Amino acid sequence: RRNDGYHVVRTEDNTAPTIDITSHQDNIDLGYIDYNTLTFEGTASDAVDLVKVVGNSDGQWETSDFNINTSSPENWSYTKTFPEGYSKMKFRSKDIAGNYSPYKYVEFKVDTIKPEISFDITEQGWTSGDITVTPSILEEGSGIDTLYYKWTQNSSLPSSFNNTFNNGDEITQSN
Repeated sequence: RRNDGYHVVRTEDNTAPTIDITSHQDNIDLGYIDYNTLTFEGTASDAVDLVKVVGNSDGQWETSDFNINTSSPENWSYTKTFPEGYSKMKFRSKDIAGNYSPYKYVEFKVDTIKPEISFDITEQGWTSGDITVTPSILEEGSGIDTLYYKWTQNSSLPSSFNNTFNNGDEITQSN
């Protein structure tokens, strides 16, 4: 055989790249959020050559990997608008040898719909008797944490609400 001066160098890469989500804590459930557009940012690295960062979302929509459009996969950013309800956003990185990092994820539940409130009032207008109000609250998303009220004889919004009640309770103001 003839040695013509060419050499072939083969580098074997069996090591997975790494990925971190820096905008949110990795592998966390944020619980209920009242906004539906989230931006995720993070870093990714590899010992040899990082190729891309991919994302995957579970829940009510896409289920396959998609590329994160970024000029530098080492620092990545991705913004998405999510539907009402549960979502889980997962990210992982891929190196040139085809190794993938484990997924890092953020879970959350979007609830941007405000509760609806209606009142059943026993007396309307001027009265010298007791006034009873039965509030009814409809909340289809995250549920109701605590309900507050405050009686006032003023038409402006009170600065604080210091009384609590349960949905459907009768609230009476005695004269």
